Amino acid sequence: MDNAAHLREFLHGRDVSCPGCGYNLRGLPGAVCPECHQELVLAVRLAEPKLAAWIAGLIACCFGTGFNGLLLVYAVARCILDGSFQGMDSFYVTTGLAFVAFCPLLVAWVRGRRRVQRWPKPRGLVLVIGLWLLVAVDLAAFTLLLG
Repeated sequence: MDNAAHLREFLHGRDVSCPGCGYNLRGLPGAVCPECHQELVLAVRLAEPKLAAWIAGLIACCFGTGFNGLLLVYAVARCILDGSFQGMDSFYVTTGLAFVAFCPLLVAWVRGRRRVQRWPKPRGLVLVIGLWLLVAVDLAAFTLLLG
């Protein structure tokens, strides 16, 4: 039996909403939603996927990337408005290096979601703590540059 046949059998006599548009799929003749034209599949999935470590790490990576990216935009805008790039060398180097470090971390973290979900809890916790320590070091460096 193919996907469409399994889907028709499952939807026969059941009120199930399309996950894309909410259209009621009761008695669906094929494997495509007639409202939004998205292909549908019948699948088995986890009731509660282990996402806590991945989400905590994602927030850390996004924070580091966004914070340093915004600081770079601010610094460049300020230098353009002031007409001078003098006196901000250490700021540019520190913020630029942090931004360059966090960008690949963010990409790797997003791409490795399934891997992170399979990790045992202690390993995920250690990596998430490591990411947040990296954010703390970044914030400390920024604070020291201001003072």
